[in-house]
Formats: sequence, structure tokens, C-alpha cells
Amino acid sequence: MTKITKKGQKTKQAILQAAKMILLNDGIGALSVEAVCTAVGVSKGSFFYHFKTREELLKGLLVSLTEHQTHLFEKFSAEDQTEYGRGLRSYIRATLSLKGKDRDNARATCRCMIEMLLTRTDMLDDFGVKPGFYKHLLSEEITNGLSPKQALLALLACEGLWYDQSLGVQGIHPGKIQPAIDAIIEMTYAKDEGLPKF
Repeated sequence: MTKITKKGQKTKQAILQAAKMILLNDGIGALSVEAVCTAVGVSKGSFFYHFKTREELLKGLLVSLTEHQTHLFEKFSAEDQTEYGRGLRSYIRATLSLKGKDRDNARATCRCMIEMLLTRTDMLDDFGVKPGFYKHLLSEEITNGLSPKQALLALLACEGLWYDQSLGVQGIHPGKIQPAIDAIIEMTYAKDEGLPKF
């Protein structure tokens, strides 16, 4: 790798990091080419060398963030010794059991996805976020033997808590978040007994 390529890669990463911080601190409405250039201290020409449009920046940010989430999923899956419900549990842990940088990445991912849902749904196809996405999360491959009812309850609880935390709604008292996460994960160990009847 040449020195120029290393410098270019550092600039691209700095642009992605600045975009993430703008999303987290100021919201999606504040994310503009100008704001990112100012935060990084680069010219618009440098920005456009790496990303042709704001949408391409969002896509690049989402790629970076989802790669990180995938790594966390694989890590949690490898550490989980119980096959029953392992895939869904790993998804829940990768989505909710996050602190510091991992939590910021999850929040930024959520905000990117919402922006894309509102403006460019076609861009989400590249990330598997399409009508069959949740069907895949509820498949035998992911649920590892959980009943469909059990898996659906855990997934809906996980997604609700993720959106609550990612968007800063804070509908749940901060002291109740970890017990809520623990309860959702516990649902993936239990058999059908004690679950609500539909």
C-alpha cells in the first residue's frame, strides 16, 4: 500500500467518523457535506473524491457499521454454548448489550436506516433490509429450535428496545434497561411454558 493510499484511507475513515458523530450529536438533519467537511477539515473536493453524494456517504457509513454489527453477532454466537436459540440470542446481544463505541455504532446504524427508509429505500436492499429480513431472523437457521411465538416475542422486544435507545426516546428508565435486556435474552432459553398465549 502506498503512502497516498494510506492517507486517502485515513481521510475516508475520518469522514465516516465525523458523519457518525454528527448523526449522534446533532441528528440526521444536520448531516450535510459542508458539516462533514468542516468537522474533518477537508475540502469538498476531498469529500467528493471518497463519496459522490450524501447518500453515498450514508451507504458507506451503514456498510461500516453493519460490518461491525456482524462481527459482534459472530463473536456472541461463538461464545454461546447453548444451541437452542443461539442465533436469536446472538442477534439480541449484538443489538442491545452494547456499551460505549458499540452503542454509538448501533445508534448511528439506526439513524442511517431511518434516513434511508424515508428517502432512499432502494439503498437498503444492499444490507438485506427488505421484506424478507425479519422472516430470515425468525427462520430455523437463526432461532435454533425456538418456537415461532417465542422467537417473535423476543425479536419484537429487542427491536422496540433498540429503537427506543437508538433514537434517544428513553421510554424505559435507564435503571430498567439491563433487566429488560436480560429478560429478552432469557426468553430465548425458555421453552414455551409461561409465555403469553395468543
